[in-house]
Amino acid sequence: VMTCTNKRTGRSRHVHFKDIRPIEPVSGNCITVSGDGTYLCGRSMLPTHNSDLSSVIALILMRADHTTKAFVYGAASDRNQAKIIFNEARDYVKAARQLPDEIEITDSKSKMVHWESGSTYEVISADAYRNDGYDAHGVLFDELHQQPNRALFSVMKRAGLARPQPMRVVTTTYGKSLSAN
Repeated sequence: VMTCTNKRTGRSRHVHFKDIRPIEPVSGNCITVSGDGTYLCGRSMLPTHNSDLSSVIALILMRADHTTKAFVYGAASDRNQAKIIFNEARDYVKAARQLPDEIEITDSKSKMVHWESGSTYEVISADAYRNDGYDAHGVLFDELHQQPNRALFSVMKRAGLARPQPMRVVTTTYGKSLSAN
């Protein structure tokens, strides 16, 4: 369940995910609707921020994808940027009815563990490019345009290639630095 609040009217609505299934790759575009990073996504043109959408994807990959040991990583140009998605996901877990009983959150390590499946979601540091070998079920890479180079992105792009269907979500908003594009 994802809660979306219209900043102008203050009205909230809940979006429920019914099913997750593999599909053929499809190219798509984000439609910017405001200067604060809000985008429209999906057939219903649901307003969302990159971090809201990515945090829900992180939780789905970790808990609802029916995969044991689903290792999900959040990456960005720095740990604080990557923690934005983690903090959104943490808030969703705390607000949900059953998730707080299923998922252990360690804020000091920016890590969540779903013990029943052995799955985790954690933020990795910006210097993780030095460590190949991540067995990622999912990678959430935020603000790609802020990367000083391609090193971290290259490592995380290869992470988990031995898995049946690894997922990579890369979000970015146009910024001043285009060095990683």
